[in-house]
Amino acid sequence: MFQLLSNPTKFLRKLFYRFFFRIFSSFKNREKLARFMADNLETLLIAFLLAMFIRSYIIATFYIPSESMEDTLLVGDRLIGTRFDFLFRHPKKGEIVIFVYPVNPKIRLIKRMIGYPGDLIMVRDGILYINGQRQDEPYIKEKMSGWGKNFGPVRVPEDHYFVMGDNRNNSNDSRFWNLKGTMPFAGFWKDPDNVGFLPAENIESRPILRFWPINRFGVVQ
Repeated sequence: MFQLLSNPTKFLRKLFYRFFFRIFSSFKNREKLARFMADNLETLLIAFLLAMFIRSYIIATFYIPSESMEDTLLVGDRLIGTRFDFLFRHPKKGEIVIFVYPVNPKIRLIKRMIGYPGDLIMVRDGILYINGQRQDEPYIKEKMSGWGKNFGPVRVPEDHYFVMGDNRNNSNDSRFWNLKGTMPFAGFWKDPDNVGFLPAENIESRPILRFWPINRFGVVQ
């Protein structure tokens, strides 16, 4: 039970292997095995395609590796997400999204949706403004401080979004992604190529449920 909750993918993979090992080991010769495969090929193929469809278009899992989304999500939280939503609509502002990191496609990140294409994003004295309107953000851990408390203004380009972590003082997000590969410096955001706008095509899923640890089981908001 512990393995199922802490790592469901690994658990189900082992269960799958054990199931088919028992089936195959029950056949004493290849002829019987071939007959079984032929008789059940359609069922096995449908099951495989259904599993691939669910994995690719409906369900995703994610592990929280850092403090960037505290206190909403904590290190070690395991989430189930839905890929289905974004097949038919755009992410809503304030929603949490899982996406492919534009700087390194091998990495997936999780942040909160802040800005849409055309939005003017600015931070002054740790307060977020979108199109000149001060934003009420009850989910952030603490007010932005340090050299990151002033940012922008920058305008989100077409087919891109602007995302930020809830732990604004400890989050690698659109404010700091360095798409040119150089070190950030004061005023680096004045060059639009240094700002980490998120391509719409990189968004994969929306987390809906935290299933681990058990004492934090619940809906993700």
